Amino acid sequence: LTLTLNSLVTELLLLLNSFALPFDTNGIYTFFLRGDTTIDGWLTVWCGGHFSINVNTGVILNLSVILDTGSVQQGRNPSQCMAISSNTPNGNVGADNMASVYAHELVETISNYNGAWHFNKSAENENADACAWNFGE
Repeated sequence: LTLTLNSLVTELLLLLNSFALPFDTNGIYTFFLRGDTTIDGWLTVWCGGHFSINVNTGVILNLSVILDTGSVQQGRNPSQCMAISSNTPNGNVGADNMASVYAHELVETISNYNGAWHFNKSAENENADACAWNFGE
């Protein structure tokens, strides 16, 4: 399955316009994608992402994208997105990593609303980047 961020936005707008999803400018719309999904930069530049989109003048929607790294297709290397590689809390490497990336992107979507805040502006690091891939105590 090959997607672009534009195709995800188009799909979201179709769901909203058909009333399959409620329209909520304070909400966060999250796509959880299969491991065989291809998006430019996926598993090479980023493991998940959050975005603000302008759907009408002044109407901003927030969305995040999370990939199931436990079921990536053969030949793709998810190692940079698999910080937990053994002894996972739930015994499911893909699901536990997905939960970690989701929590990370959720925090950044809430605190970095519309690209407004970075803890290290020169490196463009967001607040959840300060503790990315740190688990336990």
